[in-house]
Amino acid sequence: MYKSNTNSGIKKIGFTRLDGDSIISKIFPQTDSIFTRTFVAIFKSYNINDVTSLDNEFSIYNPDTIAIAKICNDNNFDALIVSRLKFIHVTYSMNFIQIAKNWDTEVEMKLFDKSGNLMLTVLHNTTKGNSYFMPPTADRTIHDGTEGAIKRIAKEFRLTK
Repeated sequence: MYKSNTNSGIKKIGFTRLDGDSIISKIFPQTDSIFTRTFVAIFKSYNINDVTSLDNEFSIYNPDTIAIAKICNDNNFDALIVSRLKFIHVTYSMNFIQIAKNWDTEVEMKLFDKSGNLMLTVLHNTTKGNSYFMPPTADRTIHDGTEGAIKRIAKEFRLTK
């Protein structure tokens, strides 16, 4: 996790398509729609009701901060989040016998302020951060990974439900 020293209030936030969206949609075609629904719903549960999905895609490792600042300025956003979701293929076994397979997720988010400065980086891995009674479905881990990353953002910015 990375966090800058600035902690300005966030009332209006934008988010971009997932980094590598065309690749991950081959594994699970509904990834983007589940991510988007979850993203909006979780932020609304923290009383941030002005959440806008953008069709832009940025590299999470080399984001264009000038373009981010322009998008924030054009849309009057307080912040913009760039995200990456990675599927992790997990095989469960007992006594060396394979009993189940599924896809867990790792969701990384970078939050930029309206000037394009990185404010926060968070990561949530459902393999390490969630426990499931039965192997979860892909849509469940997409939701849980997205929710886990947003909860970390909410915690760092002291957002309350």
